[in-house]
Amino acid sequence: DHSLRCIDLATGNVNWRWQPEQGRGQSILIGDCLLTIFESGHLGVIEISPDGYDVRWLSKKPLVAARCFSAPALASGRLYLRSDHELACLEMNP
Repeated sequence: DHSLRCIDLATGNVNWRWQPEQGRGQSILIGDCLLTIFESGHLGVIEISPDGYDVRWLSKKPLVAARCFSAPALASGRLYLRSDHELACLEMNP
């Protein structure tokens, strides 16, 4: 199961669960959002709260070749994405 889940730590109950079609994802937390590169190479921002989630896709097509298992890296205003065969560097607006 490669779902993203929100779990209430006090009760152990699952508040919500999302199973993306794009496969597993690797994320970095920025505020209340997860910047996530999926196994498919698609990039998304997932706004998260105990009540739910909202996904905004930053790319309609993969930004790097599929089989992307490395977490994104953000440094000096640049986002680095890596797959088995490619490295991409994106300028990020403030």
